[in-house]
Amino acid sequence: MAYAPPVHPALAVLVALALFVGLPLLVIAVATAGLVGWIVGAVVLPPATLAVILWLGRPRPGDGPRRGSPGRD
Repeated sequence: MAYAPPVHPALAVLVALALFVGLPLLVIAVATAGLVGWIVGAVVLPPATLAVILWLGRPRPGDGPRRGSPGRD
């Protein structure tokens, strides 16, 4: 069974910290732009963040069979 290539742990920690610190800073920076910034921070950023998370977690060739697919034990 083919699996996705492993991710280096240091890279995973770096990305997680960048998102954990960077995303709130982005929300604060956008909110300082006034009313439009508040609207963007409250309405646009959450769905955009979800879209990026779902895009990064999408199935890719070589991930193996999907759950519940025939041939999976």
